[in-house]
Amino acid sequence: VNVKLVTNYPYGDTIKLVIDGAGDFTVKTRVPAWATNGYTVTVNGEAYGEGTPDSYMDISGSWAKGDVIEITMPVAWHYDKLNEDTNVRSLCYGPLVMACPETSASATLRPLSLEYDLKNSVTAFNRETLEGTIDGISFKPLTDYRPVGTSSGNVNGSRRSVYFDVTSND
Repeated sequence: VNVKLVTNYPYGDTIKLVIDGAGDFTVKTRVPAWATNGYTVTVNGEAYGEGTPDSYMDISGSWAKGDVIEITMPVAWHYDKLNEDTNVRSLCYGPLVMACPETSASATLRPLSLEYDLKNSVTAFNRETLEGTIDGISFKPLTDYRPVGTSSGNVNGSRRSVYFDVTSND
């Protein structure tokens, strides 16, 4: 049995798993802790269930070729705290770590002021490019940064921040 993944996540909110084969088995999916805006599953268009953030969900069935499992998981803004210092955080959009460009190295972290509900801190966001502005700082996914003047993947040509000294009302 093969399972084909069809998605443009995180540019969209759905993930499709298309079954190529047949049999009785369970598809196990991870529900990320940040999936606080919902995690719903349909099988062949019929409601199957909802997942709980920071858990796993079993999707069991007697599968036939062409069956479709569709997971809808709206992307959520969140931040991850470093254990050592609760003020040092990385900003994330769903599974992506967001980064901002820097012109030079710094011995201190860039300050960032956030609302407890991060979507209230985002002043501009383009879902097609995943670029936005928070507290006057431009962000985009870390994976989108390319070194300046290079094509080799060498990261020495560009600087970006992924950890911030955060003040928030949480």
